[in-house]
Amino acid sequence: MIWALGFILLDIVNHRARGRKINTGRTLTLLGIGGAILIALTVWRLSLFGDFLPNTFYAKRVPPAQALRSGVIYFLKFGITYWMGLTALLWGVHTILRRLSTLISALRGSDREEPPGALIRLFHMTGLALLGVSIPLTTGADYFPMARFYQPIWPILGLLLIALGDLWANLLPIPYRLHVLTLCLCLLLPLINTDNWLNLCLSQWDISPSTPILSFPEWDKMQMRFEFYLPREKSLLAHRMNLLFAPAPPRVGIVTAGRFRLDYEGPVLDLMGLNHREMAHSRRWHPGSVPGHVAFNPEVLFRDPPELLLPYDHTDGYGWQLFLRDFQFNQQVLYNLLTSRMFQDFYQLVEIQRNRITIIAFGRKDFIRHLISQGYKVELKSWP
Repeated sequence: MIWALGFILLDIVNHRARGRKINTGRTLTLLGIGGAILIALTVWRLSLFGDFLPNTFYAKRVPPAQALRSGVIYFLKFGITYWMGLTALLWGVHTILRRLSTLISALRGSDREEPPGALIRLFHMTGLALLGVSIPLTTGADYFPMARFYQPIWPILGLLLIALGDLWANLLPIPYRLHVLTLCLCLLLPLINTDNWLNLCLSQWDISPSTPILSFPEWDKMQMRFEFYLPREKSLLAHRMNLLFAPAPPRVGIVTAGRFRLDYEGPVLDLMGLNHREMAHSRRWHPGSVPGHVAFNPEVLFRDPPELLLPYDHTDGYGWQLFLRDFQFNQQVLYNLLTSRMFQDFYQLVEIQRNRITIIAFGRKDFIRHLISQGYKVELKSWP
């Protein structure tokens, strides 16, 4: 909704800056399309969750002061790690402020010369980038790695750089423009071949009060490719669990539920509450000691504990490494659930095998006994 309003506002500015009158019909049409989409989404949410607002709104609420603080740290770390994008944004803001009188005169409809198209395009890209940057300042930081909140503005930052280049190229004599472009490409091409161009943020971002703002990235743990690998990993896990537990897959609780929930044939409990209304509504504000967007509440979990929690595919022998890889992350988003006495009374880490398919998961103790009685090979596992 915020992005739609931003685009409509920039469309109005574009018409005025080019010396045209505001096209009321066009604006009303755009508002009507946006409103119709918003109404359709609201009706869909009402039928699915019973709420006018998205379930994620309730699942991601943190105290406003904590949201602002974590959002500011999120932005600063983003800028320090990805200085090229921040430089483009600051350069765009600086250029717009220097040429602001030209834009204001155009918006007022004065007789001054129409501003160049490159300046208008730069204004659009800078405005959209500022909009994208401001959203995490109001909602709070995202505990997921790779600056997911800022990923939508990466194409905008690229277009902003192009608009800046176009604007400054107009100041150069025509014979020199090709030389400057060639020089820039020669400087940038060696960098494009490195993995760092595919990084979209730190894999370990801590937004807790004790976190130093000026911390440096772990370059070997920042590859964007993990964003694409994770859905494939969860999809494979879901398909193998369907075969392992056919014809009646058990109820499973999982943290990153998206692709797994799509492919798994049994019921799935989203432990973070993004797709679970009771979990999302369990608190007015989620604890500020943990970054936002975690609605987990152990009371909701233990009212109806699923048979399995946090499964990992071990068929190819990598399940234990995956479990250790995610252990600290799972502990953080589940508020140290895995080491609590109540959890250990209910669950035991096990390796389950049948028909050459193996998984590692926390199994409810009565369910483990049921699996053994059904002929599954079950091995108890010790863990840190």
